[in-house]
Amino acid sequence: MRRTLTVAVEEGLTPVTEALKADGYHVVGLAQGLNLGADCFVVTGLNQDFLGMSQASGTVPVITAAGRSPESIVEEIRNTLA
Repeated sequence: MRRTLTVAVEEGLTPVTEALKADGYHVVGLAQGLNLGADCFVVTGLNQDFLGMSQASGTVPVITAAGRSPESIVEEIRNTLA
């Protein structure tokens, strides 16, 4: 059985959160995602250095949602975490 992947999503991206949940992902907020060690982060793009993540090792994908549909974001996460 495959483990459920955790995606941390920035507040205000409700359509993205709903699409990810519908696709079977465990969705949490950014702060909780940092604490849990989320598999991927989705941000609005307004603050590229959210919670100091630009200083991270670079092994966790950070996806910018600006100008994108929830479906395209879910597809990118599927492809990135496959």
